[in-house]
Amino acid sequence: MINPSEPKIDKTLSLNSLLFTFLKIGAIGFGGGMAMLALLREHLVKRKGWISDDDLTTAVAMGQILPGPFVPNYVEFIGYKLFRLKGMILSVISFLIPSYSVTLLLSFLYFQYQRVALLDNAFSFLSPAIPALLLYSAVRMGRDYFKDFLSYIFCLLAFFGLYFQLELFLVIGLLGFLGIVRQGITKSPRQLFAFSPILLLELCYVFLKIGALIFGGGFAAIPFIEREVVTGRGWLTSKAFIDGVAISQITPGPVAILATFVGYGVGGILGSFVATISVFLPSFLMLFFLIKVYERVKENFYVKSFLSGVKPGIVGVILFAAFSLGRASIVDIRSIIVAVIAFISLWQIEPVFIILGLGVLGIILG
Repeated sequence: MINPSEPKIDKTLSLNSLLFTFLKIGAIGFGGGMAMLALLREHLVKRKGWISDDDLTTAVAMGQILPGPFVPNYVEFIGYKLFRLKGMILSVISFLIPSYSVTLLLSFLYFQYQRVALLDNAFSFLSPAIPALLLYSAVRMGRDYFKDFLSYIFCLLAFFGLYFQLELFLVIGLLGFLGIVRQGITKSPRQLFAFSPILLLELCYVFLKIGALIFGGGFAAIPFIEREVVTGRGWLTSKAFIDGVAISQITPGPVAILATFVGYGVGGILGSFVATISVFLPSFLMLFFLIKVYERVKENFYVKSFLSGVKPGIVGVILFAAFSLGRASIVDIRSIIVAVIAFISLWQIEPVFIILGLGVLGIILG
């Protein structure tokens, strides 16, 4: 009998095809972590069958308990599972290249001309489509994850836990614990290249520290980055930092790509590279160690039970992200129409074409 949680392996799986897929997801991953999680599942589980839902759930669980940005942790786990250490390293590089490149370009334009107004027009059409993408993904995931009545309860717990502002890693941990309990009941036990070596070392230290110690994802790191680079060291003005946060929001990829902007402002292109590598490196190393441990215990009853509670909770997490982003971006008749059209189109058209099409439409009409 075939286990429905196991993927139907696509014959086209190769390292190059995996890297191209991550490159594409990194290029269209607007809307933050939940939107990118939805894209990861759509491409790697549903379309390609390269990993199973259980694999993705494990990636989420591990990614949430580590410091630093969440989504690169997920990508690293998947890369390691499919192609070991080489896949882990190259996958996260491919995933980050688009957001790094776009943020680097916008940083150059910002520090040269102090404006990036063109993207505002594109994002005015992209924003309403992101909640639609999340809702679509939640519906698709719910079909596979909702196995019984308790699955719906776990989904609601995740949704309302985030609504009442519980930390995401606490929500994931609680649902995993409830999964163990449930299974236990049913079963037995400035110049482009201008830089100072000392300044680059300090930049590296600052972002290594942030990447190693800040839990809660990219948004949680923002106040700590501000304290380090604005209040503590005066590398950027408050206005420049706020504009950097805005740029990190309107580009694809994780919020922590803000490190690229700060690094460029401090040390040009080399500074942007040092800051970006430094903020992602600690969680990469921790995840590599955690994967080694997981490989030894993944068949353990408690590990399996933990993941059985997390899976339906992820649907609730994505539903909450759709709800939260929808409140902020769907505010008038135009945005409602865009969101509805995007949601309906997602059942027939790949997200990449919808994202690109809406971005171009926003630029033209703007």
